[in-house]
Amino acid sequence: MLLQYKVAVGFDPRTDALAVRYALDGKTLFNEASTKLFHFHDGQGSIRPDFYEELVNMFGDVDELKAAVKIGQEARNEIFYATSAGYPTGFNKPEESLGRECQISLGLIWAALDMKANENELIPFIVQALQTANIVIAELKKK
Repeated sequence: MLLQYKVAVGFDPRTDALAVRYALDGKTLFNEASTKLFHFHDGQGSIRPDFYEELVNMFGDVDELKAAVKIGQEARNEIFYATSAGYPTGFNKPEESLGRECQISLGLIWAALDMKANENELIPFIVQALQTANIVIAELKKK
């Protein structure tokens, strides 16, 4: 979902902090990297409670979202756990897989640092992400 903003994160030695470059309304902007920069609004500009609709739209429909989550779960199990067929042997496409895992890991580290730096305030994007995860989990539990 953030691809449309052309986000790039780097280190700014002048401020000793992570910096972010992103595009918004045709302009390239620079700022201190914070998850506070990104969140979803409704048509009136108010912060939405979640971004479930956007997530479903990314996959086309709820069934495709559920299928993607299931594939992710199965892939995780194949990579990390032994099965009746034996032990995991690794990635089929290691460069692609490791690149994706690095992006996810860096994103989680960034979010954790950002949450610690702003520990006395709610960050809308984090709240939205957690609420969206709850909705997805509830949908997965439906028959």
